Amino acid sequence: MFNSEVRLKLGWLALPSCPIPSWVMLLLALAALLALAAPAAQAAGCTAYHPRSGEPDENGIRKQIGSYYVMVPDSNFLTGDHKIYIDDKCDVPPTISKYVREEMWFSPGAAFAKNGRKAMEICELNMDQTVAEVRRVVGPDLRYTHFYCEVGERKGPRRQRREHLFTTVYNGEDTKGALAQCRAYSRGYPKRSRSNYVEPAEYKHHWICYRTWRVNNRYLKRVGA
Repeated sequence: MFNSEVRLKLGWLALPSCPIPSWVMLLLALAALLALAAPAAQAAGCTAYHPRSGEPDENGIRKQIGSYYVMVPDSNFLTGDHKIYIDDKCDVPPTISKYVREEMWFSPGAAFAKNGRKAMEICELNMDQTVAEVRRVVGPDLRYTHFYCEVGERKGPRRQRREHLFTTVYNGEDTKGALAQCRAYSRGYPKRSRSNYVEPAEYKHHWICYRTWRVNNRYLKRVGA
């Protein structure tokens, strides 16, 4: 039988609104934050990867009527032939016409991620070749999480990674002015998709707008670079 001192110490357990220790509250808060953050890095499952257009009208204009979907594995990486669908459950294949095939070719590799930084990591984890950069397949349309893994010689320092955002025309010859234009065009993007670096393209007055970032030694070890 408990004495009065023990009953006092354990009595708070019977209260309808017992106090919760601060460390428990901290763990609950961290768990909630992790639960919110985890889906943002994942695209696995039935994933929209490209806009779907209808048949051309009398003026030859094809309007977007939805998206194409594909089943993405847990690795968030695809290569080769994969069935495509037109519903977000990946049950309904598209009607075959001269504008669409039953299968879509992903080559040399396709990463599915919310941003270029994560896409680059997926590419490097899943490809034996050197990944020079990543490029979002559907331009700046952030609804689609499909990135190409561009293989080739890596540009820049060993710990630098880059996402090819878009190409712009700038009539000047100075890098500073071209970068200012890249930044102006990407001002409405999320921070991790805004241009912070520029290089001249193959054609005169054309500049490639990039997003670059640095990775640490743990990252290099993890991806085998």
